[in-house]
Amino acid sequence: MKSINDNAITLDPILEYEDGTAIDFLSHVSYTKGNRIRVDSQNNKWIITHQGVWVTQDGINFWPSEEGLHPDNSGLLSDIVYDVAFDDDQGLAYLATDKGISILQIPFSNNPSKKQSMYISPNPFIIPDDERVIIKNIPSGSIIKIMTITGNLIKEIQLPSNESQAVWDGTDEQGQQVGTAVFLISAHHPSERNKVSKIAVIRK
Repeated sequence: MKSINDNAITLDPILEYEDGTAIDFLSHVSYTKGNRIRVDSQNNKWIITHQGVWVTQDGINFWPSEEGLHPDNSGLLSDIVYDVAFDDDQGLAYLATDKGISILQIPFSNNPSKKQSMYISPNPFIIPDDERVIIKNIPSGSIIKIMTITGNLIKEIQLPSNESQAVWDGTDEQGQQVGTAVFLISAHHPSERNKVSKIAVIRK
């Protein structure tokens, strides 16, 4: 909020701690001309700066962490970022940097149509050559279950209400890597159509 008195502008904080102290986001970032905030289809705020990129969910929670996105922890080519565009169908963010365009896979995309099949990649999933599997084209907020062919639960993943894809690292609920087998992957949602697919895991 802002108020104008005697030709001076006063900015009031939007969010405060319980004691009334203002929440100061990213106080270590030096904002410059050209920095901007973009909002994706899931209402996440992308803070674009020349010191990296930060993404906030639900107002105060950061994705993937408070460290933000930088060349040393993501596919970002440079900390100097000018803008971002989103492919809401594929779950991709295109970030324009001073060193070119960076394309990042993100878990934020539009909910798939009822006709779209679950997308799993890579399939087969080869351990240890592949680090993770991306599971997408599922409704936001779904519960994903990875099971054996006989129906034994291996892993359960609860998607947040603003994420429509998940990442599986090939481990079970105890953190152990699974063996070579074919697994069922199902996505359950209280109001959307359930989806089921298969993945082959090859452990070397």
